[in-house]
Amino acid sequence: MLKKKREQQNQELMSVLEAETQAETARESQLREADDVSRRRLEKIYGVERAQASERIILISDKHDKELKAEMSRLGVAL
Repeated sequence: MLKKKREQQNQELMSVLEAETQAETARESQLREADDVSRRRLEKIYGVERAQASERIILISDKHDKELKAEMSRLGVAL
């Protein structure tokens, strides 16, 4: 049961990471094509997007840890 739960969680996190990798590739492409003024504006926007993605990944990881600990506790498995 724990193994299956962990596999589901890993799949969820990998999906988020893959989406963020694709977003970062798109960002880099747009930055390469932008003029200086647009590049500065885009860098600010992308900085916010990157921070939000980082926070989302941390929250997902924390949620997964809590779920696993709760499941282990429910099963009587030592933490």
